[in-house]
Amino acid sequence: MKSRSTKKFECKCGKWIYRILSCSKPCPVCGGKMQQVIKLRNNHHWTEEEDNYLRKHYKTRFSSDIAKDMGLTKYQVRNRLTNLKLKLPPKELEKRKSAHRFKKGQISHNKGKKMSQEQYERCKHTFFQKGNLPVNTLYDGAVTIRYDHANRRGGRHYKWIRISKANWVMLHVHIWEQEHGPVPEGHIIVFKDKDTMNVKLENLMMLTLEENMDRNRNYEKCSVTMKKRWESSEWYENDLWIAKLIARGSALTVEEILQRQELIKLKRNQLLLKRAIKNGRKTQRKAG
Repeated sequence: MKSRSTKKFECKCGKWIYRILSCSKPCPVCGGKMQQVIKLRNNHHWTEEEDNYLRKHYKTRFSSDIAKDMGLTKYQVRNRLTNLKLKLPPKELEKRKSAHRFKKGQISHNKGKKMSQEQYERCKHTFFQKGNLPVNTLYDGAVTIRYDHANRRGGRHYKWIRISKANWVMLHVHIWEQEHGPVPEGHIIVFKDKDTMNVKLENLMMLTLEENMDRNRNYEKCSVTMKKRWESSEWYENDLWIAKLIARGSALTVEEILQRQELIKLKRNQLLLKRAIKNGRKTQRKAG
C-alpha cells in the first residue's frame, strides 16, 4: 500500500495551505483556485575550494559562523565536517563547551527579578499545583514487578508492594513479616520452589546468608579442583594462606604473622571448627 504524500498548494493571494494527495477545495482566504507547487530539495554540491575552506577554519571558528560566510545552514556544515572526518581536538572541544557553562560564583541575569503580572497570568495554568501528583502515581497496597538489576531487563524479577508514599518493600518479605515479625539481621527470605512470582506463605522460608550460599552452590558445574578443595582441608594446612587471612583484619604483616606460629594454629583451629559446624548443619537439613 502506497503511503499518502503531503503536497503543498498555493493561491494567487499568496497564502499557503497543505492538502493530502489532491486539493479540490478553494482557497479559504480569497476563494480562488489552489495550484500545486513542487518544492525541490535544497541539495548543495561541495567544491574542493569549499572543502579547503572548512579544513582551514573549522578549528578556530564555530560552524554557525562558517555557515553564514558560505550561505549555508550550520547543519550542512556539520554534516560535511563529519563526511570529511574533521574532528575538533579534545582541548578545543572542551574550551568551547566551557565557554557556555556557568562559572563558579557567576550570578544569573534574572536573579531577584520577579515575573511580571502579565507573564504570570499568561503561563500560570502550566504551573504544578500544591499537592499535585503525577498521573501514574500508585496507591498504597499497589503491587509492581521489578527486576533485580536496574540495567538488565532479563534478570530475575520480584514483586514489590507500596506500604506508603515513597515506601516500597518486597512483597514476599512483607508477607513473611506479617506472619512471623521482622526478619533478623543476617537472614533473608527465599522461595522453596525458586519461583520469585510464587509469594504464597507456604512457599517462603528464612535462611541465613551462609545457608543461602550453600543452597545456591552448584556442585555439578564446579571444576574438579574446586570440588576437591571443598571436600578436603588442604587450604587449612597452608600457613601462608592462613597468614593472609589474619592480615586482612590486623595491623601485622604477613611476614610477621608467619613468625608467630601460635596465631596460625589458633586461626587454623577456628576454621576447622567452623567447617565442622557447617557440615553438621548440612547433614541435619538433608536428614530433615
